Amino acid sequence: MWEILEVLRRVHAGEGRRSVARGTGQSRQAIARYIKRGRALGWEPGGPTEPDEALATRIAIALRPGPGTAPSGTSEIKLQQHLKQLRGWLDPPLGRPLTLAKVHILLRACTVIYVPVFVIAAGRA
Repeated sequence: MWEILEVLRRVHAGEGRRSVARGTGQSRQAIARYIKRGRALGWEPGGPTEPDEALATRIAIALRPGPGTAPSGTSEIKLQQHLKQLRGWLDPPLGRPLTLAKVHILLRACTVIYVPVFVIAAGRA
């Protein structure tokens, strides 16, 4: 976040992108992404509003990859076929739910890795 704030302050002061890149170690493409995201959030380089920590944090959060941003992989597509069974194992009407490790063992026939099982259990099941 501090790197983003430093870039925004330099750009706001009128420093060129190449100069900012040399001074901060950030790529020109990264600088362009920060500026573009800042503009989308209402900030303008050289405008009346100085960049602050809140803006840099919002830019960092917006640019950080996270759940839901990556397209579904083949393992997740395989698991979609078993979604009803997964829900039954993870949220049974009676008794305790199975652990993710046990679910993964039961799904070995699907040849999926543990991470997609966790993703489905955490967000979609």
